[in-house]
Amino acid sequence: MFSSTQPLQEEALVKKYKIKDRKKKKPEDIENILLMEEELSQIPRPSWWNILPVQLVRLTIFLVTGGPTLVREYLAYAREEKRRREREKEEEEEEERRIQEEVREGRGGGGSR
Repeated sequence: MFSSTQPLQEEALVKKYKIKDRKKKKPEDIENILLMEEELSQIPRPSWWNILPVQLVRLTIFLVTGGPTLVREYLAYAREEKRRREREKEEEEEEERRIQEEVREGRGGGGSR
């Protein structure tokens, strides 16, 4: 029943099904797996349109169970980002004030001589 491609098919099955010990597998098991592969390949794959209701249910469940956590994390991130921007703005203003004071001190010290 097997042809010269049996070792190749067997190797592919070992990789696909992650069979640990090939020596423990009997030839009948490999043959059954090949038959199962053939039968499964004849079943048409569902299109995205057919899967859409299932995916919508999964999305709804995800949003109900994980939505509040996502919102909390986003709000915490937005608050932290706002604080970071405020700190940067304050640092820039402080730097500008320091530079202006240095310029004033430089002018005042140079003009009194």
